[in-house]
Amino acid sequence: MNVAAQGKRANAHDWKGPREPRPVTRSYLLNAAQSYLQRYASSRANLERILVRKARMRGKDTFFLPETRELIAEVLDALERMQLLDDKAFAAGRAGTLKRKGASAALARRTLAAKGVECETAAVAVAALDIRDGEQAMITARRLKLGPWRRTDPGPPFTPSEMGKLQRRGFSGAAIREAIRLWEDEADHP
Repeated sequence: MNVAAQGKRANAHDWKGPREPRPVTRSYLLNAAQSYLQRYASSRANLERILVRKARMRGKDTFFLPETRELIAEVLDALERMQLLDDKAFAAGRAGTLKRKGASAALARRTLAAKGVECETAAVAVAALDIRDGEQAMITARRLKLGPWRRTDPGPPFTPSEMGKLQRRGFSGAAIREAIRLWEDEADHP
């Protein structure tokens, strides 16, 4: 059996050993942040987590240096000055998307908090949209094909398991009853 078939190199001089970690520089972090922001909207805290992860992957030793954290903070401040990073605009846009998808106000606030948006900013963004949980529960039920929108026998408006699905998405019992009332009004006046 030849050496190459065993998984070893034919020439031992070809192998150079593990690569040296590359330094984490300001330009590397700025390019990584701008590349991410070209594809996705982000909050400051979320982008900071991403840059920390990139710095950790880039250089294990340089990640733990205090200068690395300072560089990340400096890059984030520069992006805010360039108006490429704005938590209020991100929260408003993401809350609008969540409203269109039928998310409850509670779920919208939790989702924004998970992305690193401050509680007050998230609350203001959700309140500005005037999300009515009854209407949102109806949108969600229609999208998930629950209750009157299920594909099989319509039966009761919502089964207990379907109500559980809606409650796990942040809707209260009152919101679900409001969705049923809205559906009945819609059925009476097509």
